[in-house]
Amino acid sequence: MLLKDCNLEDIVANFHQSIFVSDHEGNVIFANPMAEILLGIPKSKMIGNNVRELVREGFYDKSPILETIETKQSVMGIIKTRHGNTLIVSSQPLFDDKGNLRMVIAASIEQNLLQQFMSKLEEEKNKYQVELTYLRNRNLEKDHYVAASCQWPFKNRHFWPRKVVN
Repeated sequence: MLLKDCNLEDIVANFHQSIFVSDHEGNVIFANPMAEILLGIPKSKMIGNNVRELVREGFYDKSPILETIETKQSVMGIIKTRHGNTLIVSSQPLFDDKGNLRMVIAASIEQNLLQQFMSKLEEEKNKYQVELTYLRNRNLEKDHYVAASCQWPFKNRHFWPRKVVN
């Protein structure tokens, strides 16, 4: 199956991040179902409305989309929604062939979800660190190596680790 055989809207609708698209003026032209859930705004309230208005109405405290429109650069930021969600948002400008801003695409994820992922990553890192330390210690015990630092005061001397002879 090729991408051209797939419905892009089905793919985006089932994506686990919020996808939110505005035109070059900040008018919302697309929001996937996850955007409705995370932002707490019905799609009917988002589509066709300007991002400035959504911020003014207090649906969320600020918008990286507006910053992207102003700077014409990618922006990453943290927003807080009316319902207490904290989201990490990344917005990306999309330009036409002449270099004019055409639209802004924003993707967001819940901050606590990212923190959970980072905690799991830290646990995995610690697990591998313990295993690596164990293997190094076991290997040193087995081979009876004596090691010395090649740092000061041995900077200019040829001092290499050597095997202990029993």
